[in-house]
Amino acid sequence: MDTISLVFGKKLALKSEILNEEIETWLRFPTDFEKHKGSLSILVLLDGDEYFKIASDVIELYECTIF
Repeated sequence: MDTISLVFGKKLALKSEILNEEIETWLRFPTDFEKHKGSLSILVLLDGDEYFKIASDVIELYECTIF
């Protein structure tokens, strides 16, 4: 049986000087980001820790039909 790693984004911690705390940010770039970076939109999820994976999956489905 083969296994496949599940990688669907990157986690970045940013230091907020205003809030005086670390802010956790999750990023996901399309597979052809460099090729299409001038025509991409940004999706911001305020509750990304809950919905990041499903939102990434939906966006990936749209990527398959658009690109």
